[in-house]
Amino acid sequence: MTEVWSWHETVVVVPFRLDSRRFPRKALAPFQGKSLLRIAIDHAVQFRPAGVVVTAPSADLKEVVGREDFRSLPVEWVPSASTCGNATERVVQIFDRFDAERFLSIPIDEPALNPREISHALEGPILGPDVAGTFWCDFFEPADWQSPLSAKVVVGPGERLLYLSRTPIPVMKDGSVPPDALRKNVGAFAFGRGFLERLRNAVLIPSQLDKLEGLEQLRWIELGLDVRCFKVQHIGFGIDTEEQIRALERRLECWQAQGNFG
Repeated sequence: MTEVWSWHETVVVVPFRLDSRRFPRKALAPFQGKSLLRIAIDHAVQFRPAGVVVTAPSADLKEVVGREDFRSLPVEWVPSASTCGNATERVVQIFDRFDAERFLSIPIDEPALNPREISHALEGPILGPDVAGTFWCDFFEPADWQSPLSAKVVVGPGERLLYLSRTPIPVMKDGSVPPDALRKNVGAFAFGRGFLERLRNAVLIPSQLDKLEGLEQLRWIELGLDVRCFKVQHIGFGIDTEEQIRALERRLECWQAQGNFG
């Protein structure tokens, strides 16, 4: 059955944790004068959904809520276990507290994300409650697709997700990389309620590809779940290291200096 995305039936979730191995306390790192977490929450509120939920281990929530820049925000603070291995596991752990039929997970490490682009991409019909969606964009410059920190997606017929990798894919038979064929994954995820229920039921099933690549969407593929891909305009990249913050700030400054404000 074809259904249309409705923000009145959607809860937007912002998952995070302060104990990040690669970049400790990344969520509170400043970017253009705001913390990455505050930027993600501001993005979530812009969708005007049925609700905005921020979830993290209890100790992390307690610290964040005590900060002045997070007081009085129109969000619900919901604890999730410190044992959650990724953002989606946090969404799976808390989603059944809410009556919403759809959920959107917003990453704290994509500060250049444009909520209008995500909203526009979801305006068309989607297929049923058992489907998830992720997003992709063209690579902005070669350094982005050359980095193993950036996930590349391969999309098949019907805009179905076929695979993701940290290495450039697809690759030509002679080993060369066709940059125009590469697609960058943008780490926001849209979920139908049924999709999250199936993930919850399969939480103990091991996923070899997920372990190897460190990309949680590969677990979904291994489970045979239906994941669709939506194209968005996006010039940023995910923040995985402290050095990337300034690099992305410089890119946005140059982009805006050229008269681009999207």
